[in-house]
Amino acid sequence: MTGNGTLLADTKAVAKATDFAFKHFGYKSIGLAQYRKTFTVPVIDFWLTNGGKKEDMLNEHNIFFPEYERLAKNARTRAGAKNTLRWLKNNHIKAIIYSNHTFNEIHRQLKRLGLSVYIKTVLSRKDMSDQIHLLKRHKEAKLADYIKNTNLNHGK
Repeated sequence: MTGNGTLLADTKAVAKATDFAFKHFGYKSIGLAQYRKTFTVPVIDFWLTNGGKKEDMLNEHNIFFPEYERLAKNARTRAGAKNTLRWLKNNHIKAIIYSNHTFNEIHRQLKRLGLSVYIKTVLSRKDMSDQIHLLKRHKEAKLADYIKNTNLNHGK
């Protein structure tokens, strides 16, 4: 639920926490407009594009996430998100969350927002020690494994 604001309206919190981390490492602030213009996955590419160093990026989660959690703790859902989830459930379509955020924090926000009942599965990082998302695109493999392991029919 972090960063892209699909369910959680947290883009400003992510941009502010990013600036907080940038300042911690001595980099110049990039602001919301630059964040939106340059954000990409893998995150290391975004970091390097904005003047960061790889060795700092590998430690930024210790700075970024506490600040992000503080800023996003009361974030609302994105407009229409709850209605969409309700529609999916009413039409017997399983909803999954597919995120680089951590399992426990996603579930904390789902519970707070009353969305847990709508989500079948959360595909996410186990905890902050899992840093693979910083260096490469791994979500595609995670989703492919989920589809394979659950024997989902994905249009074939």
